[in-house]
Parts: sequence; C-alpha cells; structure tokens
Amino acid sequence: SDTARGGLTEGFFVLGWPSLGVELSLDVHEVDPGERLVLCNGDARLELRVTDGRVDLWHRGLAPEDDLEGMRASWQVALGVLAHYLKRHEGQDRHVRWALRSMRTQAEIAHVFFTDRTALGSWLTRGDGGVGEVGSAVRCTSHWGSPLRGEVLVRHPGRDVALRLDEPTEGVLVCRTLPSPTSTTDRLVALVWSRWEPPSAPPHADPLTPEHLSTALGR
Repeated sequence: SDTARGGLTEGFFVLGWPSLGVELSLDVHEVDPGERLVLCNGDARLELRVTDGRVDLWHRGLAPEDDLEGMRASWQVALGVLAHYLKRHEGQDRHVRWALRSMRTQAEIAHVFFTDRTALGSWLTRGDGGVGEVGSAVRCTSHWGSPLRGEVLVRHPGRDVALRLDEPTEGVLVCRTLPSPTSTTDRLVALVWSRWEPPSAPPHADPLTPEHLSTALGR
C-alpha cells in the first residue's frame, strides 16, 4: 500500500510508494487553515487552494526534463480519486494495491489498450466493452469472469484512465504509465486498485486481487 506520515503540526509530509521504491519528502511552507496549503521539495512548489467547493492546484518549479503531460495526467487522476473519496468514503481508510510491469511501449499506445474495446479484450476484459468519456458507464466482463461495472472518473487524452467500480466490489481502478527509471524506450505500466473501509472494519477478501491485476498485465 501507499504510505504517508507527518502532518501540518509536524511541518512535513513523507509520501511513499513501496511498489515503485520511491519516497518523497515535502516541507509545509505556508498554511491558511481550510483555505490554502503550500508544500515544497527543493525548487518544486505545490499550492492547493479550496474555493467554492473546488480544489485549485498549482505545481511550479518543474525541471525541463520532467514529463509535463504525464504530470498533468497524474494530477487529474489524484484529484479524481480525492473527489471520489470525499463524496463516498470520507473518514474511511484507503487500501491501495499496485500491479506493475516494464513494457516496450509509449504512453499513447498504452492509452489505446486502456480504452479501446478490442485492445482491452486482449488483456483485461473479454472484449465486451470499452472505456468512454468521463461520466460514461463502464459495462464489461473481466478476463477472469467477474463483472466490471461503474463509471469513468478520469480519461486524460493519450494518458491515464481512472474507473470507479461498483462491481465486483466498490473502489477505483487506475490504468497508467510512468517513465522507466532504466530505459528510454520502455514505460512502467501500472494498474492501481484503491478501496475504502471504516477504520474498525474487520478484514475481508477482496474479489479484485493483486494476482488478477498482475496476470492481466502479463497478457
């Protein structure tokens, strides 16, 4: 699962993605309670403002070699998942699982396999549904036989996709690519499954397992 420690009173956050072997430290630079938060890491500066029921985000200080379009897609997904949490699961614990594989591909090609009905049918589904625009229904059958029913939360052109699922269980499935740390021709292709439960809820079996996701990527 993804990790986070620290807080506003400590003056820092440390965010971790163990599946990627990545950890990021952020210093709390400015705080206006309930309205504005500024976090810094070196020359990079992230500002979040809450206004009229929405969150505005500015990310400054990126390096010329940074993947700007990938950054935009990542923030769209992050904000989409945050909105889903606030609408449906506020106060609950988030459980995250990653399936990750390095592949010889480009982000735009991977996006086709995240959305096109025939391409999806070659690895994730049984070819009975594609991924449409934001807000459209998701209606297909997974390759292992369970229904995938829900709604498209995010579809960034040529990049990442986030699906809110009600079946086989409630959660959010994100299909994304990331730059490879070791290759200029490969991308890291990731399926990220998030679900939420009350803090006191007893553990239960998740019908969408990491094995399902890893096997799908293997196809």
